[in-house]
Amino acid sequence: MKKMVEYKNIPLKKEFAERIQRLIEQNPDLGFRSLTQFIEDAARRRLEELEKEYAYKLYEHFNANEDGVIIKDWTLEPKPRYIQVYFRPDKIWCEYCLSDRCNHIRYALTVPKIKEIIKKHIKEGWKLPDPDNPEEWWGCPDLNRGPESPSLGA
Repeated sequence: MKKMVEYKNIPLKKEFAERIQRLIEQNPDLGFRSLTQFIEDAARRRLEELEKEYAYKLYEHFNANEDGVIIKDWTLEPKPRYIQVYFRPDKIWCEYCLSDRCNHIRYALTVPKIKEIIKKHIKEGWKLPDPDNPEEWWGCPDLNRGPESPSLGA
């Protein structure tokens, strides 16, 4: 048996709804058959724009100091899970992944405040990855560089 689709009633000001209806009637080539179809299309397009910018961040900077950073990971349960990443003289270490090359570290290297801490340590002689050149360090794109980025919703 097919499940019924549930709907919400969303009030619109009468004048606004009439403007949309007029546009639909005067422009059948737009392909909208109803006010509902137009509103769904407009809302879906706006939602997709906002999701790219806000909704699907997998990681979020929570706190940082000279010794490391705490990152919120929205992909792990419980949501969010707080992940500790340590800065050491010879590497950056993720306590959760038990690794010096994981997505938590990749993300950390893109946060401006964390980049500055790492650059300071590099000047002190620490052997850490250059936060301004993540592609060289990782051999793949920066996690926060564009819409194709995993941290933005892939």
